[in-house]
Amino acid sequence: MIISGDVKKITYNHPLLGSFTFFGKSGEDANHMKGGLKANDDDGNIGSNLERIHQLNAYPWSFETTILAKPGAFDYLQSATQSTEEGTLTVEYMDATVRTGTGNPVGDIQENKQAGTIAIKFVGSGTFEQI
Repeated sequence: MIISGDVKKITYNHPLLGSFTFFGKSGEDANHMKGGLKANDDDGNIGSNLERIHQLNAYPWSFETTILAKPGAFDYLQSATQSTEEGTLTVEYMDATVRTGTGNPVGDIQENKQAGTIAIKFVGSGTFEQI
């Protein structure tokens, strides 16, 4: 049986800004990529002798979802986005899976005051490991 569901809790511990705990919004997508190496998906990766070229490329881990806009979350994320220091992101899912990685929030930090949410994306070095 496959168990899936919402993000239960997100904790980001930044070396300069301290720790902040976020909560996922119910029913929203939560996507992550582990990071590391992946094979390039290019139909042109083949020689004229029909021998395939197995090209590996490095890519960062990433995690994105929608969180509740609790007090202080918007300003904390904005400050973390502007920092050159990476923090540790830990994500706990409803199925009890926990993943962690070192990185930063990236992109536009936009708070939706009507919905009471913030869409977030984190990207980091290394991999987004299950613990």
